[in-house]
This record gives sequence, structure tokens and C-alpha cells, in this order.
Amino acid sequence: MGDQSENKPVKWGYILQAEDRPSLRKQKESLSCHEIDLSQYGPVWHDVFEGTTTRPRKHLTAREDMLGAIKQGDTLIVPALNCLGLSPDDIDWFLSELAKLRVDVVVNGGSTRIKAGSDTSEIISLAKKAQRNQHMKRYRKTKS
Repeated sequence: MGDQSENKPVKWGYILQAEDRPSLRKQKESLSCHEIDLSQYGPVWHDVFEGTTTRPRKHLTAREDMLGAIKQGDTLIVPALNCLGLSPDDIDWFLSELAKLRVDVVVNGGSTRIKAGSDTSEIISLAKKAQRNQHMKRYRKTKS
């Protein structure tokens, strides 16, 4: 008989260190609240991004690797909505990829749960609103 643990769903964590995202410390705290193993060989994928891009997939290599490892029935824990990607379009793409894999997503400590294949239009709308708010904050900073 095969090892049953191979079929056991995994809770994965994803950290995106980038401008306007929670600090690394806060992201790790959020994942540890979900009992995600933060050791070197735990199920956490971590990208660091500085700058701007029109091609996020090229720069978020850990996220790309994670998509190759995550399986149907697994759950992805992400500390904040804007940690799903670098832009609303990128977040939309990532959630679509996770939906194809039939992976559930938990965001913001569980305040947002996205079941595999469910409608994500409200989530994308929230991401767009948050992005506009960040732009306005930066704009106001430059004017003061």
C-alpha cells in the first residue's frame, strides 16, 4: 500500500515582500497563527520584489514554483490581499491559477476565504480600491 500522507492536503503559506505590503515580521506572524511551519524547509514560499514591473510572473519566481508544487485540496494562506500579487491584474491571474488547481485561499487571518473556483470579482474590486488608496497616499506625501 502507498503512503497515505502523500494524499493529505497541505496548508501552504506565501509571503510577498514588496512596497505597500505588511512587514516581513507581520506576514510571518500571520502565517504562524495558522500553524504554518516557518522553518527553512516548511511549506512557505517567499518572494522579495523591489521596483516596478509590467511582468510580475517573471519576478515572483517562488510563487511560480509554488504553483508547480501545490495540489488539489490544498489551502494557501496569505497574510493580506495585496500579498497575492503586485497589481489587481496579477492578483486576478494568480487566483485564476489557484482555482484551476482547485486550491482554497485564506487571506487576512481568515477574514477572507476563497473557495476553489468561486467568484473572485469582489476580491479583485477590493484590490483595485486598495491600489487607488495607496496611489493617493503616495501622491499626498509628495504634495506635503
